[in-house]
Amino acid sequence: MKAGLIFISLFLSSNYCYAVSSTSQSVSFSSTSDMLPVLYASSNNISPTIFIKNEIHGNDSIVSFGLEVPLKKSHSNFGAYVTSALGYAEVTDKTNHQNNFLTLDTGLKFGYFSDISIYGEVGIDLFDTFLNGEVFDSEKDDDEYDYHNTKSHDSDVDGYIGVGIGIDLKPIKVEAFTRIRQIDSHAWEAKEHIFSGIQVSISL
Repeated sequence: MKAGLIFISLFLSSNYCYAVSSTSQSVSFSSTSDMLPVLYASSNNISPTIFIKNEIHGNDSIVSFGLEVPLKKSHSNFGAYVTSALGYAEVTDKTNHQNNFLTLDTGLKFGYFSDISIYGEVGIDLFDTFLNGEVFDSEKDDDEYDYHNTKSHDSDVDGYIGVGIGIDLKPIKVEAFTRIRQIDSHAWEAKEHIFSGIQVSISL
């Protein structure tokens, strides 16, 4: 009798589980370990983001709009982001002339990314790389252009290294950062090289 009751109980339980799984639209898991990647993915922000940022030093500024794509795994807060941003720069050279030009900063952020993020970053200006150090300045007249060319020098590839800290408010993230920048052309060199700024991002 007891054996029969046990068999009936098991039979009803198995049918009940089958009915639930057949009518449910959720994904079933064979074990708890199978659920871990999904749980981590939902608790960590690993989506691409778009952002706007402004970095300044005195009267100099670089305003940029860009995209960040994560490389980190969903089960870890340590990882990296590939980042690229199109920007407009106003930078004073060593003769106190302000140069206006476009930038295409492309680089890598690496560090700890969670509700609070701490990271380092490194990158280059692809426009400067493609143009071989020639930076367009829309405000130079002919005399200024001739003067700067007489003072021309070798141009290094423009780039940056920096550190930052951020807070994730989901879906908006706010970061503060400081960068050391190499900025020059064949005709001039930037007067200042340390820029600090704010970046605001939103997840896609």
